[in-house]
Amino acid sequence: VDIALGCSADGVHIGPDDIDYQLARKILGKNKIIGVSTHSFNEVKQVIELKPDYFSIGPIFKTTTKLDHPPLGPEIIRKIKVLKTKIPFLAIGGINEKNIDVLKKYGVERVALTSAIINSKNPEKVVKYLKGGLNENS
Repeated sequence: VDIALGCSADGVHIGPDDIDYQLARKILGKNKIIGVSTHSFNEVKQVIELKPDYFSIGPIFKTTTKLDHPPLGPEIIRKIKVLKTKIPFLAIGGINEKNIDVLKKYGVERVALTSAIINSKNPEKVVKYLKGGLNENS
């Protein structure tokens, strides 16, 4: 939060070991974007009550970047959709060109990626493919 203020960033993303959402909102004000990480359906329900600008859910699949949380599986997306929240959310964790179609079937509209991009020999191609996979008409 201090760095975001210091560099006039548009906002921050808060993980489980970061500053409390309500304190971050108080410090940053209502015009900055604040996103929150969630790692279970119960956390999603709690975070929705806070009304962040967006939240992430994951890991959806096995990943090397979120070893402290078990994969939730794409079914978690359907459970979140049942809540009918208007808060945008994104899927994260183990997402790649081999499973993007599965996520699309569950209604995922946004994803966050790390390994699929940095481990690729052609990151631009991977990003275009994944972006296209989410944007194609069903």
